[in-house]
Amino acid sequence: GVYNVSQDGFTNDKSPVKTYIEDGQILLWEDGTVIGKVDGDKFSWTSKGGYTYIGTISIDLKTIIYHLSVEGGNETDVVLTLIE
Repeated sequence: GVYNVSQDGFTNDKSPVKTYIEDGQILLWEDGTVIGKVDGDKFSWTSKGGYTYIGTISIDLKTIIYHLSVEGGNETDVVLTLIE
């Protein structure tokens, strides 16, 4: 679906979010980037570029919340809200 992106208290652009099955894993993608391997209502991922995502997905899929850490110490919280 398409989600509104809120980061650091500000709502930014809309972002497409999808899931794919790859190598027997369910992967969560936001705007063309893997943000997590899904396990129930939780997900996590560390990219080759040093980005670490840890989050949860609401049961109704309307809200996805994750914490993003970047090498070097930058961190942010992101809330994705489904546009209906």
